[in-house]
Amino acid sequence: MNTWSGGDAHDDNVDRVDAVAAGLAAEYAAAVAAIAAAEAQAMSVLARAQAVGLERVAEIPRSAGREAELPLRALAAELGACARQPDRSVQRRMNDAHTLVTRFAASFEALAAGAVSVGHVRAIVEHGVKLTDPDIRAAFEIEALERAASTTPGRLGPQLARLVEQVQPTTFAERHKVARKSGGVWVRDVEDGMTELLLRGPAVPVHGIHDMITHIARDVLNTAHAAEAADAAAAGAAGTGEPAAGAGVAGGSIVDSRTLDQVRADVLMEMVLTHRIDTETGEGLGDGHGGLASIRATVNVTVPALALAGVTDDPAELVGRTPIDLDTAR
Repeated sequence: MNTWSGGDAHDDNVDRVDAVAAGLAAEYAAAVAAIAAAEAQAMSVLARAQAVGLERVAEIPRSAGREAELPLRALAAELGACARQPDRSVQRRMNDAHTLVTRFAASFEALAAGAVSVGHVRAIVEHGVKLTDPDIRAAFEIEALERAASTTPGRLGPQLARLVEQVQPTTFAERHKVARKSGGVWVRDVEDGMTELLLRGPAVPVHGIHDMITHIARDVLNTAHAAEAADAAAAGAAGTGEPAAGAGVAGGSIVDSRTLDQVRADVLMEMVLTHRIDTETGEGLGDGHGGLASIRATVNVTVPALALAGVTDDPAELVGRTPIDLDTAR
């Protein structure tokens, strides 16, 4: 009597595939750990370079002004030339590496051992530098490394933001009151006639601005794409394969090839400079199709129940982003 063995063969194939996947996963994990160790080695060199630069800066009289920074710049230029990297980027990395090695030694050691990635370490340093007390910072780092072992850098960041608030010696409300004084607007000229605009302000209105211009930008693109689709449909109905009379550029339906980011930038500049919201594409944003002025910014916040009841002063949170003060959240 014949016995069907197809199921067994299938199971064998699955086992072989699983074995291959497991082998590849192990190789990949080893490679990632090796990359982390190499990154730690590079950071060690950068940290030593920063330390040497700071020693040389300390030997220069304070009256030298900006010239006192020359030793650090010279070292960054030397390292950058050898690695074919911009000296400004190298100088920034020197400072970051020095902070990691001197203030977050456990995180540096974990990186060198391949236990965490550069992304994890950056998240730990980004949030941990807010803690000025060495003992509190060390306790924070231990907890942060434990969490880093089981999550991605992207998910670790929001967790650490909340953890910092729990261990801070002062309340969030007190620090936010001081931080509001640091608000401002700056410009930085970059290449090819472009300039960056940086706004620093309370989290809720700033995220609200971004949300509003995103909604408007999407409406701009949707309107443009709808017009393009209508032109194509009209051309198909006419059986010509060409835009119908009155359609296309001559008829006002300008093809919009801009990205969402590009439209966001155009929308923000148009709103600030002209106090109006337009939607036409191409050379500018035109005279509009109506409805955009009614768009309102939306941000989502969570407030701890005990804080809402006035029992604690724990901060609220702009969901997935950053802690915010309770007064704004309410």
